[in-house]
Order: sequence, then structure tokens, then C-alpha cells
Amino acid sequence: MIVGFQGGLSSAVWWLSAIAFPLVVIGAWLGRIKPPPLSDIALKRAVFFLLFALGVFIMASALLY
Repeated sequence: MIVGFQGGLSSAVWWLSAIAFPLVVIGAWLGRIKPPPLSDIALKRAVFFLLFALGVFIMASALLY
């Protein structure tokens, strides 16, 4: 938020945030009403591997630039 208030974010970032926020809220609401057909442990594993893959991607992209 500090970077945003200091003007460090472009208009594209603001637009993407404005579009993503309602989608995240709707997705969380739908997930609460109709949870996915997975057990708790399977869902936790899927989230762990997704976050792990995103972390590897971020580290790899940082090393390439």
C-alpha cells in the first residue's frame, strides 16, 4: 500500500487489482458455499504444491533477469 500511495504502481497494476478483487471475493464465497469434492488432506497437499510451484517459478524468473 505504501508503494501505491507513493505512486510506484502503474495504471495496469491498479486495473488488474480492480478486476481481481471481485473475482477473489466471489471465488472465496463460492468455495464456502460449495466446497470442492476433495478431502481436507488432499486440498492441503494441492495448495502446498501450487504454492511451491509458484515459489520455484518466482525464484527462477528472478535468476534469469
